[in-house]
Amino acid sequence: MDLTWVHMAESIIVEAKEIQSRIIQLEAENEELRRENKRMGEVIKPQPCTRFRNAGTVEWIAKLNEETNEAIQEAVKVSRLAEVDGNFHDAEVDLAEELTDVITVCVSWLHALGYDEYLRGEVQKRVNEKNRERGYFGID
Repeated sequence: MDLTWVHMAESIIVEAKEIQSRIIQLEAENEELRRENKRMGEVIKPQPCTRFRNAGTVEWIAKLNEETNEAIQEAVKVSRLAEVDGNFHDAEVDLAEELTDVITVCVSWLHALGYDEYLRGEVQKRVNEKNRERGYFGID
């Protein structure tokens, strides 16, 4: 048997093993990306409350005002506690919840106006772009 053929066969076998190893590595990476994609799909998004979907503008304003005032009260509490002893974690958690209530009211009102999740996303993209152009996204 010609040694050239033996060397070529050995070279092909080595290359095939390297390709097989790379395929296994890519399959593992692909599986990790699938898991990450699934996890990202499970991100919690604000859900519109439909209880007030038929409310008029005055009722929506009242609800938004109520939730905003509650957030303001919690923000004041956080500020005062920070000044006193720096122990404001629990109040900050309460503030986060009240701010999320404000977000939920806004999402609910948009939903009542006919903006489904897709349309709310489109509006958010426009607002993000506008804010980017205004320079509102600085370095954290």
